[in-house]
Amino acid sequence: YEREGQRRTVEAVLLVHLHKHPHVLLLEQGNNRVYRLPGGKLKPGENEVDGLKRKLMSKLGCQDSTESPSWEVGELLSTWWRPNFEQYTYPYLPVHVTRPKECRKLFLVHLPEKCTLVTRGGWDMRAVPLYDLYENQAQ
Repeated sequence: YEREGQRRTVEAVLLVHLHKHPHVLLLEQGNNRVYRLPGGKLKPGENEVDGLKRKLMSKLGCQDSTESPSWEVGELLSTWWRPNFEQYTYPYLPVHVTRPKECRKLFLVHLPEKCTLVTRGGWDMRAVPLYDLYENQAQ
C-alpha cells in the first residue's frame, strides 16, 4: 500500500442462460469451494477496461479458435470500497475514510456468440443460477 497506493481491482460478470434461467459464470479454485468472479488486480496506471481484458485472457481462453476471444466490456455494475485492511467491502465510501485501501469495480462482460471457454491456472468454471446466489452465504 505504501509503494503503490490504493489497490484497484476489476471483475467480470459473465451471464449465460441455461434452461431459460440466468446463470453467472464463476471460477472455482480446487476442491475447497472458493468461488470468484474472473478478474484481478490492475497494474499501476493501467486502464480498467484494458486491465479487465488482460485478466480475462490470463484466466479464460477460447477453445474454438487459435486467437483469443474479443471481450466486449459493457456497463459498470457496481463499485465496492475496502476502507482498511479487513476483509469487508462496502458499496459506498464511508465519509470518515480519506485513503481507502482498495477499490473493486464489477463490469458486465458480453460473451462472444459462439465460443467454448476453457479455464487456465487450476481453476474450474461453474454456471451458478442467480437464485442460488441471493442471500445464500451458506453455499
